Amino acid sequence: MNLKHPLIPPLLILLLACFSGTAWYLNGSHQSDPFIPKVRATKQPVKMKQCCECHDKVCQQYAGAPHLRTLRKASDPDVIDKFAGRKITLKENGHTYEFYKDNDELWVKCDSYPNPVRIEWLFGSGLHAITPVSLFPNEAGKSELLQHIVSWYPSDKLGITLGLQELAHDQTGIQALGEVSSHASTLNCFGCHTSYLGDVQGEINTKEMIPGVSCVRCHLEGEEHIQAAERGDKNLHILNWNQLTPLDSINRCGECHRRSDQLEPDEIHPDNELLIRFAPVGLSQSPC
Repeated sequence: MNLKHPLIPPLLILLLACFSGTAWYLNGSHQSDPFIPKVRATKQPVKMKQCCECHDKVCQQYAGAPHLRTLRKASDPDVIDKFAGRKITLKENGHTYEFYKDNDELWVKCDSYPNPVRIEWLFGSGLHAITPVSLFPNEAGKSELLQHIVSWYPSDKLGITLGLQELAHDQTGIQALGEVSSHASTLNCFGCHTSYLGDVQGEINTKEMIPGVSCVRCHLEGEEHIQAAERGDKNLHILNWNQLTPLDSINRCGECHRRSDQLEPDEIHPDNELLIRFAPVGLSQSPC
């Protein structure tokens, strides 16, 4: 021991502990076990109506929740009229986009693209925006998504889709209509707007797909839960979110709303306005 400075070793230990704690705090969301959703499970989960047989009041409250409206068919009368019969010329690229309805289907034509394109689905609840999307098979026959460059906003106006501002400049061909995503990104996009995607490899299985984020997306083991309730078991085999650690619960939401390990370290700071959109990232850095 250093007899001249007997307090130095304890101080060094204390400083190391503080630095270790800071590192854990900054990188805490990296240490949690990854949440693996069942959105791509081989077996279709229980439908929301089965949950409602016992949880009717909860279902009635959730019926108006934005999460339940995150994916709708373009033929849905509640949303088709937000686009049909309207057109806009984007100041970002000077192209004109005209939406119209034909046989209860929504289409868009652009003055810089030779053919009209059918819109199949609409992303977004409408609380912040609604974005049209179309699906196409790529050269390998796998589904790829076209996220259209024009979206509807709650002010009842059409405008450029957030995140595609850079894409708008000097784009020709199909990219004049929007951004084409890879098959893997297409699965991720649809996976975050559905409760179940189906298990058909290479394509979005719209026949089995459960649109919107319903009960089973966050409350797993729905079938086991129903069977346990019917047997009268004390263990109801249902995920209780209040028993998760704060970090685990944040990261499960972060599956779609972004986790901090999905951003670059230099992006995680209080002055980054992008974090307003990614609540789990900010929450995971909170001392609370």
